[in-house]
Amino acid sequence: MHNFALLLKKELWENWANGKIVIVFALFTLLSILAPHMSYENNIGNNFGNFFVYMNGERLLIDFYQYLEMILVIFIPFIIMGAVASEIKNNTAASLLVKPIGRAGYILSKFIVYFLIFGVAATVAILFSTIYAHLLVPEPIAFSKVCLLSCLILVFIAFAVALLLFLSTIIRNHLVAGAIGLCILLVLLSVTSQTSPIFELFPGELFAWINEILSIDSYYVEQGLLNYQHSPAWPAFFVSIISSVIFVIASIFIIKRKEL
Repeated sequence: MHNFALLLKKELWENWANGKIVIVFALFTLLSILAPHMSYENNIGNNFGNFFVYMNGERLLIDFYQYLEMILVIFIPFIIMGAVASEIKNNTAASLLVKPIGRAGYILSKFIVYFLIFGVAATVAILFSTIYAHLLVPEPIAFSKVCLLSCLILVFIAFAVALLLFLSTIIRNHLVAGAIGLCILLVLLSVTSQTSPIFELFPGELFAWINEILSIDSYYVEQGLLNYQHSPAWPAFFVSIISSVIFVIASIFIIKRKEL
């Protein structure tokens, strides 16, 4: 347990020292302010006649979540692509694993640290963006919706981090691992159940669900003027979680098979 704690500290310190944590938090925080502000300014200019319909607080967040999706898809491969591959190449992994540190702990420490970096940054950004949207348009945003949106983002982050760690474990070149991971994430997010029912299991459904939640006018639903029910993407939700576990276990198995 002590050795695992040391691994966590090592990963955190390395990501802090090379500026990755600062970059991720700065970028997400900036996004949480700029995206709602740009949505507000655009709607003021283009839809002033339909101010109430287009300017509720939830709709202000649509652009934020779309940009958040794009940043996660780009930055998770960029940050994690060399997590294992680079350490295997420069023999850092071998020197670590010579010590009484298990392969499982080695992989789990990386997964936990990268999940925390992106997860905490995304959660803080969601909180900031929600508060700022509420300041721009004083209309309450349901706390339950904020929690659900945060949960969906965290599930996607877990999936993406586990996928990139797996690719970094099986591919020696970190640039190739990052490029393949980026392509896979782009493909998985570009297909939804609207394309084919089989794609309801893909992570793209998580963001389709987010967009669906934010696009509907809660005012009309509450007043009984609109009979609408969300189409929850629970299959994609649970498949993403199960896939994350499988990728982490596969990474542990593969690192055990490598001669380090």
